[in-house]
Amino acid sequence: MPEHITVTAAHVETALRGWLAHFDYDLHKATECGEDDGEDHYPDEAEAFFGYLLAAAGLST
Repeated sequence: MPEHITVTAAHVETALRGWLAHFDYDLHKATECGEDDGEDHYPDEAEAFFGYLLAAAGLST
């Protein structure tokens, strides 16, 4: 594995979709198509998770 790689919020979104679909399909579908608004909430969840990753790495946005 390379010493330095670039990971973006888009990469995190793709990984999150795949992981959640495998881990909990019902939660995946609810995130992909919100029950209240029918909107895809993955972009928001991925952005928040990306922020948590940066914080865990001691970085900021």
